[in-house]
Amino acid sequence: MNLSTEDYYVHAYKFNGKEIQIRDTLMEWLPNQIIDAHAHCNLRSHVIEISDKAMGHMLSTFPYFSIRDSVKLRKSFFPGKTIQSLRFAKTFRGLDHRAANKYLLESSPEYDKVALFGLPEDVYYTNRMLHHPRVSALKMYWSYVEPTAKTIYEFFLPEILEEAQALDIPVVLHLPKVIVNCIDDLL
Repeated sequence: MNLSTEDYYVHAYKFNGKEIQIRDTLMEWLPNQIIDAHAHCNLRSHVIEISDKAMGHMLSTFPYFSIRDSVKLRKSFFPGKTIQSLRFAKTFRGLDHRAANKYLLESSPEYDKVALFGLPEDVYYTNRMLHHPRVSALKMYWSYVEPTAKTIYEFFLPEILEEAQALDIPVVLHLPKVIVNCIDDLL
């Protein structure tokens, strides 16, 4: 079955009685304030292309998810809860990450944080953007580079890490291999 993202959203927001019961039970258990530390957001217009490799990944189901979509989802899935997010763009190489970063930095609610999506091919841009007052963290991906990175320094370039360290900006790191196979690189 080939279901568009829009059709999926229409279906997802139509809760049946059992789903409403489960949601309401969870709302009793969950705290009033929730931190979502992993919120991908960007607009459909930021998606230029998605490689065949990326299309085979489960994340390709949602190549875009706007801040508006995110806020709507929060209200439907977590009624009465306050949710603060750490927002960043999707990982695909075929995304206009500069536009996605700009969108997140300018459009995210003030109570949310933004992690800059760093671009290893543009050290100047990444280091300059780390100075933006809304940047709370730096996120870069091993799968973003081609061929896929095997070491941390292939996508988190030393000069970018040095700038983040100088500005006391934390990094959000997805390891390129299981931790036991890259512990030396991590250290």
